[in-house]
Amino acid sequence: MSGEDLILSLYNVCKRLNDIINVYPRYQTLTSLNFSRKNLDAQKFQQLVKFLGTNATITSMSFMHNRIGSQGAKYLAIILERNTAITTLYFSHENIGEDGVKHLANVLKTNMTLTNLTLEDDNIGSRGAYSLAQALRINMTLTDLNLERNRIGNTGARHFARALNQNTFTQDATLKDLLVNQQDALFVEASPSDAIWGVGLAENDPLIQQRSTWKGLNLMDYLLTDIAHRLRDTITKDDVQD
Repeated sequence: MSGEDLILSLYNVCKRLNDIINVYPRYQTLTSLNFSRKNLDAQKFQQLVKFLGTNATITSMSFMHNRIGSQGAKYLAIILERNTAITTLYFSHENIGEDGVKHLANVLKTNMTLTNLTLEDDNIGSRGAYSLAQALRINMTLTDLNLERNRIGNTGARHFARALNQNTFTQDATLKDLLVNQQDALFVEASPSDAIWGVGLAENDPLIQQRSTWKGLNLMDYLLTDIAHRLRDTITKDDVQD
């Protein structure tokens, strides 16, 4: 029987067993858990909440190819809300969907310890991407986010781009002032290799002077303009409240 099976089978059987597990030396020094292919469902996952919610030694957790689903993601959010030690979380092929990722997104708005998060092939889609993007507007701790094979599409990518740029400009006072004070200026991403976010031209290319001769969509302009308007609205509301 593995350590993970021991925790799941004994924890919450009775208070005395909980007390024993909580002080058992092996679990006091445990720093990582791997629950890959353990046939966990949401009900079994729920049993981990009390143990992991207060554990102070485990910093890394991996869950892959179980049957946790969106309900299990809700319990995971409870763990992340209570736990102040976990820095790395790998959640793959658990089919949490857009509903499950909403629970994680909500807790990411206040969690200050998680730095690495992988949600791989979890079927979150563009709506799930939107929920995560909203959290990233606020979260300043997460440094590595992996969303491979979630079919977030171009819409989901735009949600993240807008959120991450707003996060950057909101937290950096110099950049924030620079953006807000540009008023209705046109933002141009001068990049000959980028015809999506940029104009597809180099800064010194004569064709860059006229919008009609651009070779790219320059979506960065729309993105930064949107952020600038949002920041100005926030400043205006703060002035009214003062």
